[in-house]
Amino acid sequence: DTPYLYACLMFKHVEEMRRVALRVMQTTYGYKSSKVRGNSPTPSSGTTGAYNDQYPLSHLVRLLCCEDMDEARRVCRHYNITVLKKTLTSSSSKGPKTTPIKSREYVFWKASKFSIP
Repeated sequence: DTPYLYACLMFKHVEEMRRVALRVMQTTYGYKSSKVRGNSPTPSSGTTGAYNDQYPLSHLVRLLCCEDMDEARRVCRHYNITVLKKTLTSSSSKGPKTTPIKSREYVFWKASKFSIP
C-alpha cells in the first residue's frame, strides 16, 4: 500500500512508465529463440527457434503497478496489445483424452501491433 501523498506524486508518471515498459517488452518479446551452448546463445543452424511470445497478464499487473487484472486489460487494449485466455490441459496416460487444469490470460506480443493513441 502506497501512502496517499506518494500516490499523488507518482500518478503523473505512471502512464509514461507503462507506455515505455510496454514498448520495450514489445520489442524484446516475440523474437525467435536460438540454441544455447554453454552460456552464450548461438544462431540456430537450419532450424527455426520457438517464439518467446507469451507473458502472463497476472505478472503484467504487478509490473505495471495496475490495481487489478481489469486495469491491465484496459492498458493493453489502449496500446493495441493482444490479451487472450489460454487453458492448460493435462493428458491422461490411459488415452488421448485431455483434462483442463486451469485457465490463464496471456499477452501475445507477436499478434500485437503496439501503437500510441
